[in-house]
Amino acid sequence: MNFQRIEHNSAQYQQSLQLRHNVLRKPLKLDLFTEDLSQETDYLHFALINEQQVVACLIIVVSGTQARLKQMAVSPDDQGQGLGRKLIEQVEQYLSRLGMSTITLAARTNAIGFYHQLNYVAHGEPFIEVSISHQMMSKNIEKIVAMRDRIKI
Repeated sequence: MNFQRIEHNSAQYQQSLQLRHNVLRKPLKLDLFTEDLSQETDYLHFALINEQQVVACLIIVVSGTQARLKQMAVSPDDQGQGLGRKLIEQVEQYLSRLGMSTITLAARTNAIGFYHQLNYVAHGEPFIEVSISHQMMSKNIEKIVAMRDRIKI
């Protein structure tokens, strides 16, 4: 399983679009491919790749030292194996090395527990996005690289 930053419009990007559609939009009877994806050229795209197949992916939108995690998806066949945790931990390290200080995200209500386990903190009131309830969450990542490097020594 390889962690990789993927390029916009690459074969892996196309696979990530299909995965995001199948996992995040299709169950809600929505179509990712009818959404305006033009801004995605400015986003960072990350994936876990197994045998040239994207099995988990997410998007990062950068603004200064803040990062916004969006549209994380794990292939249904690969869920429950810790891939979501692995992907987020790798992205946190990557972003911390870039000098990012905070990651924010809008967690679906059924995923709040998952993000709590990764030390994300809920903020504000729940809200509706893409027809379902979400909760804003965030995590300070400034010291992640330093702490993990110190542990490895």
